[in-house]
Amino acid sequence: MAELFSFDQMMLFGILSILLIIGLILRAKIKIFQRFFIPACITAGILGLILKELGVITLSEDQLKLFAYHLFNITFISLGLTARSDAPRTKEEKRKGFRGVLSMGLLISSVAAIQFLIGGLSVLFLNLFGFNLYPTFGFLVPMGFEEGPGQALSIGQTWEGFGFANASTIGLSFAMFGFLVAIFIGVPLAGWMIHKGYTSQKCVEVSTDFRTGICGKDMVKESAGTLTTHSSAIDSLTVHASLIGVIYLITYGFVTALETVLPPEIGEMFWGFFFIWGLLFAFILRNIMEKMGAGHILDDRLQSRITGWGVDMLIVTSILAISMAIVWEYIIPLMFMVILTAAITLFWVFYIGKRIWQEHTHERIAGIFGMETGTVATGLVLIRILDPAFKTPAATDLAISSIVALPFLFVMFNLMNGPILFGISLEVTLLIFAAIEIFILFLLKILGFWKKPIEKK
Repeated sequence: MAELFSFDQMMLFGILSILLIIGLILRAKIKIFQRFFIPACITAGILGLILKELGVITLSEDQLKLFAYHLFNITFISLGLTARSDAPRTKEEKRKGFRGVLSMGLLISSVAAIQFLIGGLSVLFLNLFGFNLYPTFGFLVPMGFEEGPGQALSIGQTWEGFGFANASTIGLSFAMFGFLVAIFIGVPLAGWMIHKGYTSQKCVEVSTDFRTGICGKDMVKESAGTLTTHSSAIDSLTVHASLIGVIYLITYGFVTALETVLPPEIGEMFWGFFFIWGLLFAFILRNIMEKMGAGHILDDRLQSRITGWGVDMLIVTSILAISMAIVWEYIIPLMFMVILTAAITLFWVFYIGKRIWQEHTHERIAGIFGMETGTVATGLVLIRILDPAFKTPAATDLAISSIVALPFLFVMFNLMNGPILFGISLEVTLLIFAAIEIFILFLLKILGFWKKPIEKK
């Protein structure tokens, strides 16, 4: 008997859900997963990828990429709607806090520029040996490492429309390898810092719930959020989710309008930047609500739960969308760029971090490395290993610093399209990236961040 309705999307949702639950169980039961604090979504994604390649489960890669694209947009819109209500501080604390966020944001921008340079120079080098890589192949390195699977997928799919075959899978592969770098280099790195006594806080044993990923039934649990509407009218979660839908429609209308007035190739490119416009409109809506005295309807913890759900689903979906046949086809350039980028990123973050931070240096370095190879979540995991109670400002600064980096990242995201859209050669594009890097380092110097490193006694 034929099905009356299509269940493809719900079957996909069900499979992803099962994999996530299995990932959580594995984290709770297997010691090595606890030792490296491997998120359940990454375990779920890799397990699902293995099952898919073995033919145990059958999933459409096109459907997975479409699902991941929309999940990515949802998470960025949700981030924009999340209210930030920091406790009042003294002027001196605010000044130090601002400088901490600013320095982190500039370092994030600097790492992005260096990763673009690594990727582009690697293409020029490998093409000397007959690999014949697409000019922007290497620019997917920072998309995967610096930005994560959502951006890598979004940009990769857009570039496929311009003739870059398999760009989305290549971008997702860089993101997956980036996560592995963040975990299997970042966690031992944090352990080495503790062993050397580089942490600002006295090290305490990591809590059981942090290791296993499950809160005990007798422990005091953190609230997931508060109700801002009465359930007799509408559930608070419904309101928060509905606002995401409103922003999604506004963004869709805006990008559609842009496509009608801009040259076709540029208009098509804006669909790859849907997440940035969504984030912008979410910021605007949140600020309008606050000006109208309705900001209290948005609960930051409840909104963060939606964001967290979106990120978990996004990561497992993105890893599943990878085609191992394509990965194997490009395995040499992929591994060459991954190893080179991981090594230089680690050196770069350590070298500059020790010169711009005199306080909580290693907590900040660990957080930046985790974020610049994985996501903000992996950065926070590394910080928490060094600072279990989050007594240093490293975690807060890391979460906010991306806002400082946005102007630089927006310029670089447009510049990376130079060889495709604007007829700029890869060599000239790399020279501009080098100029951006020099400018960022110059800012660190003139703003008084760059100082002689303080050696640990």
